[in-house]
Amino acid sequence: MYLSQQFPKTLREDPTLQSSPGTRWLLRGGFIEQLASGIWILTPWGLKVRRCIESVIRNQMEQLGGLELELPILQPLELWELSGRAETYRQAGMAFSVTDRKGQDYFLAPTAEEVITRFAAKHLRSYRDLPVLFWQMATKFRDELRPRQGLIRGREFLMKDAYSFAADQQGMQQQFEQLRQAYAEVFTRLDFDWLAVEADSGTIGGSGSLEFMAETPTGEDTLLRCQHCGYGGNQEKARAYFQPAVSDLLSQPVMQEVHTPGARSVEDVAQQLGKTAAEIAKTLFWLADGRVLGVVLRGDLELNQVKLERLTGASQLALADAETVFALTGCLPGFVGPVGLTDKPEIGWLFDQSLQTLLEWICGANREDWHLQHVVPGRDVQISDYVDLASAAAGLNCGQCQTGLFESCQGIELGHVFQLQQSYALPLEAHFTTAQGKNEAFWMGCYGLGVSRMVQALAEQHHDAKGLIWPWTAAPAQILLIPVNLKQHRAEAEKFYQDLCRLGFRVAFDDRDLRLGEKLTDAEILGFPVQILVGRAWQDQAQLEVRWRDTRNWDASRFEQLKPDGMPQALMSAENLLDWLSSLSGPNKP
Repeated sequence: MYLSQQFPKTLREDPTLQSSPGTRWLLRGGFIEQLASGIWILTPWGLKVRRCIESVIRNQMEQLGGLELELPILQPLELWELSGRAETYRQAGMAFSVTDRKGQDYFLAPTAEEVITRFAAKHLRSYRDLPVLFWQMATKFRDELRPRQGLIRGREFLMKDAYSFAADQQGMQQQFEQLRQAYAEVFTRLDFDWLAVEADSGTIGGSGSLEFMAETPTGEDTLLRCQHCGYGGNQEKARAYFQPAVSDLLSQPVMQEVHTPGARSVEDVAQQLGKTAAEIAKTLFWLADGRVLGVVLRGDLELNQVKLERLTGASQLALADAETVFALTGCLPGFVGPVGLTDKPEIGWLFDQSLQTLLEWICGANREDWHLQHVVPGRDVQISDYVDLASAAAGLNCGQCQTGLFESCQGIELGHVFQLQQSYALPLEAHFTTAQGKNEAFWMGCYGLGVSRMVQALAEQHHDAKGLIWPWTAAPAQILLIPVNLKQHRAEAEKFYQDLCRLGFRVAFDDRDLRLGEKLTDAEILGFPVQILVGRAWQDQAQLEVRWRDTRNWDASRFEQLKPDGMPQALMSAENLLDWLSSLSGPNKP
């Protein structure tokens, strides 16, 4: 790989309008180029990074004995109608749809559960054929409403998806665990700083869902993890623990109205009454498939719409408008509450578990400019059950161990694994014959990896103020050879280049007739792990100047971090260099 023959060239100006440092460095280094919103070109350098990632994934899948196939991108819509997902994807506006000249409707594959289930039903006929793991690496399409952050949320992307088929639930869980471990090995080999978190299954369905997340400040997902037990969860799924308050109902003050002029928000009420938001119960009215729901939760917490969708099973959720709220309560939003309304059959009431921490509430009085204080649950408002509807947040107790506190971080989703159970096999009538001669639906698992977004996630995690820092396993070139003076040192540098290529290293050669400072600046932007300078030290001492790109993590026993650029550097003979390079494997650092 000769730099003079690589296109596009590195950019001198920073594309500051881009949303994240990873996107900016990928653009400056010429790894990606935008064609349209959410549609990106992977340039030769970018494609080499992705091919390295693909190689690690393929190696793991072959170790598992997975059967690679290629499923069509163009999928008949009738399959999606059988599974019940066609309308879901239509309403969400997620799928690109096309119609052929005969009027047949198709989706451009956003995922492939329906197709693989139909394929398995045709070929896996007996329990003797099971278990089986099929997998592919293929382009997917999703009509993202707001494509952003480069390759992270694009409308066209490369995804590796695997599907397991087992004869029973235990077999499904065993395959799930095998894939979980295999994916963990992939992320470790690629040098990701990652964690696994409990997640919502979304439009894929099933249960037992885990997400693998790359932790980074630019991540689009909020993650919560327990400082005590190590539990991790996506904010859409994580459940906090709220210690129920215990008291004698008779000892509580009598409920009374209090004047709160203009106090429509929780913050306004808290300020006027000298209370905290956590002492106030806020009431929201939602429409779930047309039915009115009254949702009550603690004022310092936010309603989690995903949890509300899962609890109600509603396909359409929307906040009720002011006219609907007034017709039900006689009051406009801001002063409404559940007292006196829980016996109305036209309203379904849901009370969040966070309210259990309060001996008494403050809530709307269903009269403009008035609230109720000293509202005691069980005395002033009847509650049959508490449910989990609020988004968990940092500082709350972990719902798993109940003692540790949640801390939050941001993450990029690298992969998602699901225990699909029989959610596709049943509607698509995908059966096999059991040992007893009965028809049984497959027990399935689904395992996705966002291959193209992993390129971007690596860039988000592996960069500094000067450019990218590719891990050894994923680097498009592991070694960059730089002749200090092209005319004087090219022949020797070329010889090293050929020798290193024959040994199986990925090597780039900077054969451009530029000043050394320009070459070193580009070397920092491109982020190849090892830079080897062939120059005066080789002529005078038969020593090569070796530079290690990662200024954050380096072997102080071998390298010195010299000024002015602070790059870890060392002088090595050719023999010592080859010995050292041979010791580098996977994500290990020298």
